[in-house]
Amino acid sequence: MAKAAFDGEEERNQAKRRAVEPRSFARFRLVLLALSALILSAIGIVAWSGAAADREAAEAAGRQRGRLLADAAAARAELSFRLADGAARSLVMIVEEQSRLGEPDAARVNRHIRSMVDNDTPFRNLVATDAAGTVKFDGVGLPASFNVADREFFTVHRDGRQVGTHISDLIRSRLGRGWFVAVSRRINLPDGGFGGVAYAVIDVSHFERSYRAYDVGAYGFVTLWARG
Repeated sequence: MAKAAFDGEEERNQAKRRAVEPRSFARFRLVLLALSALILSAIGIVAWSGAAADREAAEAAGRQRGRLLADAAAARAELSFRLADGAARSLVMIVEEQSRLGEPDAARVNRHIRSMVDNDTPFRNLVATDAAGTVKFDGVGLPASFNVADREFFTVHRDGRQVGTHISDLIRSRLGRGWFVAVSRRINLPDGGFGGVAYAVIDVSHFERSYRAYDVGAYGFVTLWARG
């Protein structure tokens, strides 16, 4: 009788253990799943942080490269304008020197211009006008009586003695040669009066050729702005 009671108690205990063990394993499995989820989340955060860091590094490198390209483009543009200004200044000097001796020697002035205008210079032409704006000397043979009196780069010097070097806005050629920029200086007569303008012509295509070698990517672009 006692054995039967003991056996019955043992069966009840085993039944309880069988009932408890599945619940315990289920809780353990949930803990494992939760821990796995936390580990995967941590891995995802690390991977995202690494990708974000790589992206930030790439963006910083891109910005640095952009600044270097911008500095190089600005330096090249400045050199072009300085060379054009030097040519215009030299033309002013020779015309003013000739004027002090009388009528300028056309052959000498034109030889000087031709020596300045070649394939290695950023300017296409070098021109000197009289006080009325009519071209007197140039390097490519402009039409007779070609006049620029209505151009802003002429009037700014005619109306002001202290202008110095003037860089024009974009100008459309009247001879069908596209857009250009004029780098100009005033020519003074021996008495100090206005004697005309000397100017160098820089075609916009010069800058297009210069900047075409820059690798700015499929969606990049180069823009030249005037400081004003």
